[in-house]
Amino acid sequence: KVPFNRLSVEGWVTDNPATECNGEGEVEESLPIFINTKTNATQGSPYTYRFATSDADAVTFAATTIPSWLTFTPATGVLSGTPGNSDVGDHLVVITATDGAGATATNSFTIAVANINDSPTITSAPDLNATQGSPYTYTVTATDVDDSDTITFAATTIPSWLTFTAETGVLSGTPSSSDVR
Repeated sequence: KVPFNRLSVEGWVTDNPATECNGEGEVEESLPIFINTKTNATQGSPYTYRFATSDADAVTFAATTIPSWLTFTPATGVLSGTPGNSDVGDHLVVITATDGAGATATNSFTIAVANINDSPTITSAPDLNATQGSPYTYTVTATDVDDSDTITFAATTIPSWLTFTAETGVLSGTPSSSDVR
């Protein structure tokens, strides 16, 4: 008998609902039961879960369905991986447990991967050389893997001969002789 939920079978009380009577008044376990699952993950954070069953027999695990960002080690029953930005959302997982007597149980559940706010990436490269008396212009461009985010620009430190227009991302100006170093 394995603890789980109480059930009475022909006068016998067991804590495992996956039982059957063998005809001789003895209660025998008929299949493994999964104890719990971890159903939440966060983008960029490691996810690890070790499956366990209530079966007293040796149990082997098999992963029937797992998302590409996860790996499953059948010998240990460990499911692990780190979801990326493209993995945000719900993912079906199906694991099967088989005990030594050949009884099986399947655990199907969904892992919900939560999004985190990713920093934008500047995709342009400025010309690092400006010529005295000649106009200089650089347009900052950036991308953000979080499609719903709006990118805004700010210039926190610039030389006095430059101006920055945040709405367009344009840095411009003309250096004079006093700006030459």
